[in-house]
Amino acid sequence: MAATRSSRAIVRFCDRALAPTPAAFNTARSSYCLARPTYSKLSTNVGPPASLTQFSRSFSVQRQLREQEAPSSSGIPPPKSYAYQEIHDLVTDPQPNRILIDVREPSELLQTGRIPTAKAVPVSSAPDAFFMSEEDFETKFGFPRPTEQDEVIFYCKAGVRSRQAALMAAQARPPFGGKFSNYNGSWLDWQKNGGGIEQEGEQGEDSALGGATNPQGVVPGTPRP
Repeated sequence: MAATRSSRAIVRFCDRALAPTPAAFNTARSSYCLARPTYSKLSTNVGPPASLTQFSRSFSVQRQLREQEAPSSSGIPPPKSYAYQEIHDLVTDPQPNRILIDVREPSELLQTGRIPTAKAVPVSSAPDAFFMSEEDFETKFGFPRPTEQDEVIFYCKAGVRSRQAALMAAQARPPFGGKFSNYNGSWLDWQKNGGGIEQEGEQGEDSALGGATNPQGVVPGTPRP
């Protein structure tokens, strides 16, 4: 019994030692807000976290948010961001030097279809795609490797893989295109807005692109999401 009370006393002592004081927490919070005004909208009623672990975790989240906004450490600027209407306009009026690329896996495309006119380059299973020669690339993916005169616009399911693909394409030598962009909302945003769907294999064995759509932009026989 005495041993149990002693153990509890040690735990309480450690909790008090690890928990930052309100003054220390407020000082750290003020310094952080001055350094990064974007994240300064913290509640004035926030008290000290219950433990040092919680305190550290709260700042870890803020650091991740800052890193998402920061340019690449390699000096490559963030890819240009596209919204639904801009992608819709591109699909409606395709341009040879603006190439829309779906970086999801083949199994995903079979389940959902893809955005009309998009090419498929699955970055997870083919990470060397951006570094292939022109001949090898066209043989494997069925369309010419983008040149420095082209803009490549990547999308995936939610915009995470496609953003990484844009950064990888910019670092390839020779570059995988001349301009690198990302459809931030990607497939989920396209689907939410009722964009047209193109099923795999609609242009025969040589290409899984194209395919007739009705006036509403949906492949016949394909239900709207």
